[in-house]
Amino acid sequence: MIKFFALLLAVIGLLLLGIGIALAREYPAMLAIGLAGAAISYFAYSLDKRREKLLQEKHAKEIKFRVEALAKAPWENGKSLEVKTSSTNVLITFLMLIASVLFAYSSASAAEPRWGMFVGSVLLATFVFLALFRIFPGMGKPALVLSIRGFQTPLHGIVPWCEVGGINLQQITLRGTTTNTLNFQVENYAKGVGHIHWTDRVLAVFGLGVLKRKVIPIPLNGASEEPETVYAIARLLWQQNTGMSHEWNPMFSNEFNQAARRVHEFLDHYKDPNSSAGGILSNPEKALKEVEQFRQDMGTVNSERRRTISKINWMVAISIFGIVATLLWSILMRHI
Repeated sequence: MIKFFALLLAVIGLLLLGIGIALAREYPAMLAIGLAGAAISYFAYSLDKRREKLLQEKHAKEIKFRVEALAKAPWENGKSLEVKTSSTNVLITFLMLIASVLFAYSSASAAEPRWGMFVGSVLLATFVFLALFRIFPGMGKPALVLSIRGFQTPLHGIVPWCEVGGINLQQITLRGTTTNTLNFQVENYAKGVGHIHWTDRVLAVFGLGVLKRKVIPIPLNGASEEPETVYAIARLLWQQNTGMSHEWNPMFSNEFNQAARRVHEFLDHYKDPNSSAGGILSNPEKALKEVEQFRQDMGTVNSERRRTISKINWMVAISIFGIVATLLWSILMRHI
């Protein structure tokens, strides 16, 4: 209801603003109408942002309550959290396979064959075909099962927590839709997992898949549990079994993640000045080495963050330049 009211106010405000600006030259008094429209539009924007903030706070409270309820009871051998996801991926992937095969056939059988499109369609069909074989083992089964032993997927089997080097929830929002992916870093995947799916071996040839990237991604779109809840419980069980709780992000380099891990361990070790004072006095040389390593690690972390921000700025600048160049080219072509 609030969203509809805010949208209605925004439309009225923009309409008044447009009328005020359009008639301001002939009727200067209409400028006041335009200013009133601008004020109404700003009020509608503030109202909608307030609504979003309340929804986010409610969502966070619900997740906190759910996580506390799951964490309260002891996680014994028989307890597990099963996470089911939407089965629409099978239909979408199958339709993509049919479409790519049809494109390949039409490209090759045309009066003037389009071999570039044919090759592209065949490559797409090949990867979609592999994707289907990766989806089939999980049909009718939970996409993810968390237990005291480790995490389990239909494709990879059970992976013990001792083999997990980091956990990250990747959330990408585009046009109001958020894509959630839970990533597990498994550095020794070939040794730590009993069964390796044949598609992973094929993908490894092209430098893809868990054998090369050392990351197991679990899509959580349409999951039976909130992605934030699954992430929190996964980290809880990981910490209980390994003692590790550092942050890890697959979007950054291995050097960054290693440095961030050491920074986390340093801050955790020296978080209590009273307890750490004795260790510093008893072995000052070790403490100095740890401080120096901490300084270097912070430099690595800050340097990569700056590089990442710089890359994003360059991507935005190139995108804007491309849009402007396209518009200017279309205008120029009209006058030639």
